[in-house]
Amino acid sequence: MKNIIKLLLVLALMLTSISYGQNDCKKYRNGTFKYVDKDSGNVFLIKRKGNIQYEEIEGEAEVYAFHVKWISDCMYTLYPTKETLEKNKEFAGYLYVEITDIREKSIVLRSTMKEYPEMIIYSEVTILE
Repeated sequence: MKNIIKLLLVLALMLTSISYGQNDCKKYRNGTFKYVDKDSGNVFLIKRKGNIQYEEIEGEAEVYAFHVKWISDCMYTLYPTKETLEKNKEFAGYLYVEITDIREKSIVLRSTMKEYPEMIIYSEVTILE
C-alpha cells in the first residue's frame, strides 16, 4: 500500500511539472531571439510578435517574414509570407516547431517538416528579450 501511495505522489508531481512547463511556453510567443548555426557560423536574429516572425542573418540586408500559428502552448507552425516566398522559393512548406526545453537564458526547439519527416532539427535559441 505504501508503494502505491508513493507511486501516486510521484505521478502527481510529474504531471504538475509537465503542466507547469507547458504553460511557461506562452512567454516565448513574443520576443527577440538569437540562433548561431554551428555548421555555417551564421547568426540569425529572430523577432516574433503576434502572428508574424521576422528573421535576418547578421550582416545581411534581407529580412524574411513568416506567419506563426500556435497549435498548442508549446508548438507552432511557421510558413512564409507571400513576400518571403517571392524572395526565396526554398522557404515553401510548413515548419513545425516545438519548444522542448526552457533553460535560464535559452529555449530548445525541435523542428520538422511534413515533406521531410526523417529530418528533425534541434536548436538552442538564446533569449534576448
